[in-house]
Amino acid sequence: MKKYFFYSIIIIFYSCEKVINIDTDYSDERIVLDASIFKNINEDFATAIVMVSKTAPYFDENNTLTAEAEVYVKTKNGNINLIYNSEKKYYTNKISYINYEEDYEFFVKLENQNYYSSEKLIKVSGIESVVFGDRKSLNKDEIELLITFTDPKEIVDFNLWKFGPKGNGDNYDYLLSRDLYTNGNQFTFSFFIDKTKYFKNNEFSAWNRIPLGSAGWVSEAGELKGLNNIKPQKQIEIQPFVVTKLDSYEAEAGNPYADGNDFNLNAGLDAKIGITNDLTLDVTINPDFGQVEADPAAINLDGFEIFNRDQRPFFVENKNIYSLY
Repeated sequence: MKKYFFYSIIIIFYSCEKVINIDTDYSDERIVLDASIFKNINEDFATAIVMVSKTAPYFDENNTLTAEAEVYVKTKNGNINLIYNSEKKYYTNKISYINYEEDYEFFVKLENQNYYSSEKLIKVSGIESVVFGDRKSLNKDEIELLITFTDPKEIVDFNLWKFGPKGNGDNYDYLLSRDLYTNGNQFTFSFFIDKTKYFKNNEFSAWNRIPLGSAGWVSEAGELKGLNNIKPQKQIEIQPFVVTKLDSYEAEAGNPYADGNDFNLNAGLDAKIGITNDLTLDVTINPDFGQVEADPAAINLDGFEIFNRDQRPFFVENKNIYSLY
């Protein structure tokens, strides 16, 4: 009689978590002012923004922004008081009669202390082109933008790029660049944006209006004018091929045609040469139809022949030109 013994082993894994408190040095509380003036090139006014906050410990998550300050901007035309925006948490107002290279002075009064700063509004270089790139991102929802601009040579500065759909509030993507290597040169850089922010529900924008009920796209395409002296690219397409074959077998004594190796070489090419925009020359030398799809096997039990369509590319290319449907 055999006896079977079953052993059950229970292993309990447990872990503990220990919170480590790091004592960081904390200096006296200070006032932090973040001020800026920006202007849209299509508008005749500028917008001043001043954010007032206080320093806080590194691990402090409390909001230190304050709305108790008096803020104004001094210009040649007088002082402009900045109004606190409770939703955006900063002071702001519009500045009319803005001039580039002119000094603008910020004054902030908080807790019986006065703070002062001065800055000039520098005209930035315009964007020359924005096109979509073809590089892919690891994130399938991101698409590439290619931005081209010419950096002014006489100014060494930083550029803050803001990407976002118009009317998107403060939900923008930002990129900070320095003209250390682009100063005085035309430069194109790449930036990936999340297309879900711009093309919701697979929407897209077209420069020419396309009615919703339109039956087609070609008839609604816009008309470009002023394109002169454009030389078309020369179209030349050559597709050569080489096929070799080697058969090895036992040689026959006294037979010069059965020496043990049969080597066969086959070569040819297909060429397409564009003579004009409307005329293309097709050339083929020893065409290779070995890669053409074979006709399907069929059993014919009636008195009519079976018609199989020609699958050879040289003979079926552009045959739809002569179609009546």
